Amino acid sequence: MIRTGQLLADIAQSLGYDVTSIDLFRTRLATATKAQLREEVVVLRWRGKRSGDADGPPWDYSVPVSFGAVSGARPSRGTG
Repeated sequence: MIRTGQLLADIAQSLGYDVTSIDLFRTRLATATKAQLREEVVVLRWRGKRSGDADGPPWDYSVPVSFGAVSGARPSRGTG
């Protein structure tokens, strides 16, 4: 299984973010393999300033991560 949450956390740290946590959002059953897939939330904190900000507070971001999208799941065929 590809550990997408940890990969994103590693990339974020290399870009200057603090990784607050990697939390389990839910598990889902993969239709093709019948394996349980973990969907995680990666919580990041940026301690720097955004361009144009004076001395603003640190910014928190939550990024939901779905392993189904990177594990070979096919997109559904919609009518749009």
